[in-house]
Amino acid sequence: MSATCKVFFFFLVLLFSFSSYAATKFGEYTHMKITSVETGWGGEGVYFKAVGSDNKVPNYTAPNGATCSYQFYFPRTDGSSNQKPLFKENVSLLMAAFAAGKGVQVVGTGCSGVNIIATSIKAFE
Repeated sequence: MSATCKVFFFFLVLLFSFSSYAATKFGEYTHMKITSVETGWGGEGVYFKAVGSDNKVPNYTAPNGATCSYQFYFPRTDGSSNQKPLFKENVSLLMAAFAAGKGVQVVGTGCSGVNIIATSIKAFE
């Protein structure tokens, strides 16, 4: 491929690229209490409800304007057959915090239907 074609291809990719929010933290929910944990029927992930001091799941608005507030969701895969990084570790920490009745901090990055997609969890006293 000639240098001109490479430059043209580069600008073409830039022209048709879109914004990606994959590494951006949008919602951080602190001092929450886990009230329930469940798996999806098809093994698609782990769902959990965590409420704040007002005993409600927080409302979340994604950058694209979507809103969700039913429960949190740790997806098992990234949409293909690849397992999400730290999925097992996040679920282990989730279960330990739930069993011990500890407070959690959850980071959400988007909506999946009515569920908030969780990407990390932190347990504390």
